[in-house]
Amino acid sequence: MTSHAAAGPRRHPPISTVTTVTIVAVVGVGLVRQLPDAAQPWLVWAALASLVAWIVRSTAARDGSRFEDVLLAVMILGGSIAASPTGVLGYAPAIAALYIVVASNNRPPSHAAASMLLSLLAVAAGAIIQPSQTWESAVAAFGTFAFVAVSAWGLRQRRTSDAAERAALEDRLAAAQERSRSAALQERSRIARDLHDVLAHSLGGLVIQLDALEAELEVNRPEAALDRARRARALAASGLSEARRAVAALRDPGTDAGAVVRELVEAHRELGGHADLDITGPASEQPEVIDVIRRATQELLSNARRHAPGATVVVSLSNGQETLLRVAAPRVTAPPRSVGGGHGLLGIRERVEALGGRVHIDSGDPFTVTLGVPK
Repeated sequence: MTSHAAAGPRRHPPISTVTTVTIVAVVGVGLVRQLPDAAQPWLVWAALASLVAWIVRSTAARDGSRFEDVLLAVMILGGSIAASPTGVLGYAPAIAALYIVVASNNRPPSHAAASMLLSLLAVAAGAIIQPSQTWESAVAAFGTFAFVAVSAWGLRQRRTSDAAERAALEDRLAAAQERSRSAALQERSRIARDLHDVLAHSLGGLVIQLDALEAELEVNRPEAALDRARRARALAASGLSEARRAVAALRDPGTDAGAVVRELVEAHRELGGHADLDITGPASEQPEVIDVIRRATQELLSNARRHAPGATVVVSLSNGQETLLRVAAPRVTAPPRSVGGGHGLLGIRERVEALGGRVHIDSGDPFTVTLGVPK
């Protein structure tokens, strides 16, 4: 009987050992008084071997070891043979061993079945070999065997069920931890996109203006330098306004996507841009859709101010089975040097696709970005 214990083998607790030794002593005294004078020597040796194996198993053997398996086999065989000739009293070691084997969910069911069959055959053999005894003791042994087998199997099923529940709980905890980790990574990605949307353009443009300001001062052109300083200040003010709007959006995403787009277009006009706005249909009120529309509109209008200053941007928002945003800006002959690193459009695509939407970019003239987000 090979053990398949999940945990490492362990010794039996002292209380269990004392209890077992006490029971063995009581059974041993009873057998000495009960064994008939005409009992065959094999019967005495079988009963003695089962009792000794019981004590050794409780004091020296480790759970799940090969040595324990051998001792359990001796307990079952010796105790079962002595069951009928001793009026079931000698069956005590076999009953204890059967309960251990059958109830253990770390042992294969085939081992439990083999142990029970060995016990039944040994009980029958003991009744046949000792003719002075009647079959009444054998019937009593069979009844005791059936009761122990059913009880031990029920305990085995409960242990198996508990182990399955623990495994399922561990799986759920692992899945929850993985979802938490994935959500944290998504949140980090979202924050990175927000940082780019809010700061990259304004700070990048500010660096360019400051570089130009330094160049104008080096060639002693104070008026041009003053103009560059004013532009730099305007860019800094624009970046501050965008940062404030981003913080406000985190606190309150807005009532619907239409109101958000209208607010961003007005801010674009206040910064000197030109824009035509067309909104049709009831706008989405879902926070995740509003956030995507806000970030996309903010990014595209910021790009238009950088790459097509003074040109009119056409913004349209339609709401049907999906929220459809379209932003078109004319190209200029000599666009300024990009300072966004190309991450803005990538961030838009990531946000939209995360909600199961689509993005189409037409790089012709006008430069047009169309995105659809399921409502």
